Amino acid sequence: MLFACVLALVTVTSFAYADEEPVACTIELSPEFLVGPGDVTVTITISNTTDKDLQDPVVLFSPQAEVISDFGDNGSVTLKAGESKTWTGTYSVNERELDQGYIQYFAKYTTYQESGQATPRSQSIRATVSRTEAEVAIDVDRTITPPSAHEGQEVQVKYTITNAGTVPLTDVTITEHKDINSKSQTIPQLDPGAKVDITYKATMGKKDLTSSAEITYKAQGSTKKETHSVEEKTIPYAEADLTATLSSNVKGVVSGGTINLKLELKNKGSVDLSDLRVTDPLLGDVFTNQKIEAGKTLTLEKELTLTETSQYQFTITAIDSTGTEITAASNALSVTAMDPDEALNLTLTATPDRTEVYDEPAGVRFTLTVTNNSRVDATDVKISHGTVELYTFKSIPAGESRTMSRDTVLSTSGKFQFTAVAKDPLENENTFLSNEMQIAVYQPTPVPATPTPAPEPTPEPVFVPVTVVPIHHDSIGTLPKAIQKVLLPVLIVAGVLLLAGAALLLVAAKKRHDAKKASAAAYDHLERARRRDYVTANPDELAATSKETLARNSQLQEEPEPEVVLNTGDDWDLPPFEAEPLQQTDVQDTEGYSSFGQGFYGEVDASGFEPAEAPADQNAFYAYDDLDADAAAYQPQPGYEQQDVAEQPSYGYEQPDAQLQAEYPQWEPQGFEDPQGFEYPQDNGEYMPTYDEFGSDSAAPAQQQEAAQPKTKGKGLFRRDR
Repeated sequence: MLFACVLALVTVTSFAYADEEPVACTIELSPEFLVGPGDVTVTITISNTTDKDLQDPVVLFSPQAEVISDFGDNGSVTLKAGESKTWTGTYSVNERELDQGYIQYFAKYTTYQESGQATPRSQSIRATVSRTEAEVAIDVDRTITPPSAHEGQEVQVKYTITNAGTVPLTDVTITEHKDINSKSQTIPQLDPGAKVDITYKATMGKKDLTSSAEITYKAQGSTKKETHSVEEKTIPYAEADLTATLSSNVKGVVSGGTINLKLELKNKGSVDLSDLRVTDPLLGDVFTNQKIEAGKTLTLEKELTLTETSQYQFTITAIDSTGTEITAASNALSVTAMDPDEALNLTLTATPDRTEVYDEPAGVRFTLTVTNNSRVDATDVKISHGTVELYTFKSIPAGESRTMSRDTVLSTSGKFQFTAVAKDPLENENTFLSNEMQIAVYQPTPVPATPTPAPEPTPEPVFVPVTVVPIHHDSIGTLPKAIQKVLLPVLIVAGVLLLAGAALLLVAAKKRHDAKKASAAAYDHLERARRRDYVTANPDELAATSKETLARNSQLQEEPEPEVVLNTGDDWDLPPFEAEPLQQTDVQDTEGYSSFGQGFYGEVDASGFEPAEAPADQNAFYAYDDLDADAAAYQPQPGYEQQDVAEQPSYGYEQPDAQLQAEYPQWEPQGFEDPQGFEYPQDNGEYMPTYDEFGSDSAAPAQQQEAAQPKTKGKGLFRRDR
């Protein structure tokens, strides 16, 4: 732990001291790789990094701790603030230094603290050197000056040969092209990293020169010859030929107008021109820093405001690729500045005969008036619209006008404008525009055509088979599969139940049909009517019933009947009413509804209406269902003491006929009398009086009445007293 703290303290101190180091040293070796012990070139630079001069000199020592005498003044140098000193020398690297991988120089100097105490300092200058395998390599650079030359000009070709390998080269020989020099030059030895310059000179004639080289060499200790070739390069014969042409877009303008000057330069020579400059005595520098390649053309333009008549001539100077300056001059150009009163001025006024066209074709007549408002004549005045030339006036004298008309068929709406071009006294073409005209063209509404569409055949249906993915497919999710597992059994059970219910329904329907058929075939059944009327009696039925009753009574006078006591007023509460004459009532169609007499019978025969046995309560009422008139027995309905009768009294009674009373004295009423004054007969044992709620009053033997009237279905309440 203590060692780590000391090491950290030393490191921090070293860094702090390095930051305050006033001297910086750098070193470079060439080459940095050696096959074995050998010489290297060493370059060392020592600098004063402070803003103060060093008080004492810096001394440079070799790796053998010897003062390098050729560094500064006998091996020492005093550096001022920011000053540096460089030393270059040769050092022979031995086997030990090559194995350790570096060589090390030293620089010694003195530093002073703030107290003035001097402290001697020593700084190592280390360079890395590595051992490598033997490598033979050479680099060659060629420089030709100038790239092209005029006749009689000297051309210089320089070669720089560098040993880029790790072994020394011997017998390095270079041979140039005969156009430059036919003699060879030889370098006895070239160490690794060493460079050598070889220069050739030649004089340019009237044709191009060719430069190329072939270099041969051998590695030290080897007899094998290596060859390096430098490609051919042409040194062109420089011939300068520059021409310049100056022109203007107009011969002259009104004073204060603008003109465009155009300079066209053609380099017809074989050399490029650079640093091209154009000047004029009136304008000074017109163009600068231009260049033009050999065989090319350069065009330069300059816009000027002309205030007076002037003459221009440009001078061109340039430097060719040989460094030779060439000069050329353009032609002279005169430009006239006219008096504004002498300028040509035309006015164009265009008028259409309509601004909206609804016709087909859309025809419009334009009228154009051209007026010369200047003091000079206008010649060759060309009138046009767009790119279509319409007419040419040979001359329009000053102050005069010319008019023309033009019929035109328009195809679309838009703006229309005429143009006039005329020459002024300087033969310059001037353009004048008329006013703009907006014409609207409306296409007439075409008559709608309703052609009969061709019938389109109905395409045949295309049946596309539908592929249903099975439920067990991998694309089906877990939830649908789970639902199928639950709903499929439920669906099967529901289907079975549905089939069973349908079967039961069919059986029940069959039984019901058979029961209805048996009921219809039975003797005693109800006549179906549309409705039942329990209040109003049917006169026809009353008359028929009365006649049948009289007939039966005449036949059954001598047959004794069991005593039947008609229930008296103790059990019936008939409301009072006023007698009204019997009237014919509307008889409705009673088909489909039950129709029965609703009479009270003291005795019924054994044909189906007689109870199986007498009820326990003699005063109990019996009820029978209208759906089954053939029931063998009727059960008493407990709790019923009396029968509810209609509150509305019957209006079908009349006074007893005197003849009938004489023939049938037993019909003399002996019972109670009703509010109308009628008396009801008591049963004498021979006849049974019958009273229905519809108002019919008759007496007949029970056997004859049953035989005469068919049995009907319906609901009725009977009470029998014995």
